[in-house]
This record gives sequence, C-alpha cells and structure tokens, in this order.
Amino acid sequence: MSHGSESKVVIEGVNQSKAYVGVHAASGIISFLVARGILLVPIQNEKTRRQFNTPNISSEPLTFGLGQEVLIQFSNFFLRVGINSALNAMKLDLPPIVPSVLSDIAVYPLVAKRVRAIIAGSGLITQVEKPSWTKWLTSVATYVLYGIVEEALYNVIFEKVSDSDLLPIDTTSSVYNERLVQGLCLGLSKVALSPLEIIYKNQMVFNGVPAINRNNFLSLYTRGSYFGILEGISLTYVKYAVFNILNENLTKH
Repeated sequence: MSHGSESKVVIEGVNQSKAYVGVHAASGIISFLVARGILLVPIQNEKTRRQFNTPNISSEPLTFGLGQEVLIQFSNFFLRVGINSALNAMKLDLPPIVPSVLSDIAVYPLVAKRVRAIIAGSGLITQVEKPSWTKWLTSVATYVLYGIVEEALYNVIFEKVSDSDLLPIDTTSSVYNERLVQGLCLGLSKVALSPLEIIYKNQMVFNGVPAINRNNFLSLYTRGSYFGILEGISLTYVKYAVFNILNENLTKH
C-alpha cells in the first residue's frame, strides 16, 4: 500500500476527465498491471507467507490474487479522486490525508480478504470467530495508521535524501533517477514499518496479534521486511519505466 500522488488528483470538469482516456490511460493501465502482476503481487504473496511463517503453495500461480490487488488499487485511486473532486467542488481546503484515510477505510474489507486469501491455502486459517466491533475498529485503525505513517515517513526520507550531498545520483538530471530514489525511499519506509504491517495483518486474520517479548520480537516482527525495498521499486521505478516506454512508442503512431 502506498499513498501516492493520487491523494492530490482532482477532476474539475469533463474536459480534464477526458485526459484519462486514450494513450496515456492505456499506458498507465498496462504499466500498472505489469508492475503489479510481474513483481508486486508475487512479492506481496511471498512477504505475507513469510510474515505468517507459512509454506509456499506450489499449485498457486505467481500472480495469485492479481485480480483482488487490481480491484483494491483502482478502488482506492478512484475513491481518492472522487473525494478530492467533491471537496474541491465544495471549496473545502482539507489536508491530503483526509481522502487517503477515507479511501483506506472503504477498501479495508478488500485488503483483509486479500491477506486472508494468501495464507488460506496453507491451512493456517481454521475457524476464526467473527470479531467484536471493538476488535474490528482496532484493526481498521491500525491499517489506516500504517498508511498515514508510511506516507509521512516516505516524504521525510525522500526530502532528506534529495537534499543530501551524499546521494550518488542526480535526481534532477533524469526522471528515471528520481523514480529510483523515490522507490528506494518508499522501500526504506516499508522496511521500517514492517512490525506495524505484521500487526495489522494479524488483526485482519486472527482478530489479534502474537504476544510480544524480547526473544521473538526481531524474528517475528521483521519477517520479510527486506521485501519492502522490492515493493518500493516496483511501485515507482518499474511502473514509471514501463509507462514511459509504452507512452513513447504509442504516441509515435
């Protein structure tokens, strides 16, 4: 999950909405599917299995859950665009975090279903009782908190890294360089927040979290954390690279 620039997207009228149709939209959709289908979804599947210490199911395709992921991401995007547009029409100047929070709450059931589906084949999930309203609200709040903190942490890391003289590449000389640095910064924020991610996933599956103690914290709450770097690069660099290549080739004809 990543709250990207869509948090600030606004459709003001019919003419602007038409810009989403055609070559740019086609390139965007294809790059979205490639970045998620080839990289992100398999990474997410393996990461979640490791977080729950469940075996890989050989009969499942690498793109298992791609349809669910596409539904989640497109729902999230259009919800945020719709909320932003409504707020803009009402001339309400609210922080970008508002549409992000509202859309995360709306898609929470889809995300929870996806997390449960990834590990269901391992037999880890048996009969899980329906959560109380308190536990359900706690789970939703943890998931929303993760999104807020991830976006804030990513922005801080990217700002600090961009202003640093130690950066080996110039982000202003190439959009590819900028996207690569953005991907690495997003990946670092995901690695740092791995414990919180594991907590909200356990709440989604078991309505609670494993007991925390000194002996199991590092082994339990950092499982699969390094996959965050690959997630960040897939969400930014790979997606942009595919989009740019497609866009350049399609506009030539």
